[in-house]
Amino acid sequence: MSEAIRSVTPAPVRALASRPTLGVMLMILVTLSTTLQDTLAKALVADYPLMTVAWARYAFAFLIVCAVGTVRAGPGRVFATSHPRTQVIRGVIVLASTVFSWAALRHLPLVDNASIGFAAPMFVTLLAIPLLGEVVGWRRWMAVVVGLAGVLIVLRPGLGVVHPAAGFSLCAALCFALYQVLTRRIAADESIWAQQAYTSLFGAVVLTAALPWAGDLPDSAGGWLLFVLLGGVGVVSHGLVVGALACAPASLLSPFLYVQLIWATLAGFLLFGDLPDRWTVLGATIVIGSGLYVFYRETVRSRLKPAQKGSLPRA
Repeated sequence: MSEAIRSVTPAPVRALASRPTLGVMLMILVTLSTTLQDTLAKALVADYPLMTVAWARYAFAFLIVCAVGTVRAGPGRVFATSHPRTQVIRGVIVLASTVFSWAALRHLPLVDNASIGFAAPMFVTLLAIPLLGEVVGWRRWMAVVVGLAGVLIVLRPGLGVVHPAAGFSLCAALCFALYQVLTRRIAADESIWAQQAYTSLFGAVVLTAALPWAGDLPDSAGGWLLFVLLGGVGVVSHGLVVGALACAPASLLSPFLYVQLIWATLAGFLLFGDLPDRWTVLGATIVIGSGLYVFYRETVRSRLKPAQKGSLPRA
């Protein structure tokens, strides 16, 4: 995936290649920006309707991408695509992921939502079988089963401990996994501007049409500033991902995504007074361990691939 993204990354970003330390630093900034976006969303959905907050995320992100992309790549490059149907599907899925995640954040601590969201790598493994034709061996199957068991520990279904909205977090993780798989299919053919523009465009158009029924808009400059900031953080986060993957392979960077749990715990405690209980910590640890093993097996597969001349061993 990192090679595919590198092939459509602007030259100034490609010049960063083979700088793993910078890549790790950028990926840690990704986790920080993601936590900032979730923190803003959690605060905003407490005061504004969910769909209004989601509209702000996509509408302002779309405007920012169009402005920056036009200056950096030219107006034709922003919307040039070879996969219009897939771009639309990606837009639907990422919008659904956002709405599910932020619906969960109305009721869940940041760290709980993030812990459940880390089931996405396991879902990617499952979805890659029918959608990408990948072969999944027994080791990765076991990692998926163990990881999902960790999610169940966090959720504790039937015990009435975790809010039912945790189901939204699980749906968000599934949608995000499908989004990643579809992005993997088209990344080699699409510019980063088109990927961001079409993803933001769909959410902006749909939610703008629904805005008269969605609810209240901010009545102060401070509220509008937070709306713009929410969209801007989303654009910056995606840009940081691209920059990180231009510096180092995904197999090196992916484990650092779990740093987000640290930021989520700190933000949840300092801003909302939330701390994870021991079962959430245990479940999150299992999910992280399983995710790291999946990344490890992906690394092994990528190293063995050249030697297999097109055929991969079961990993």
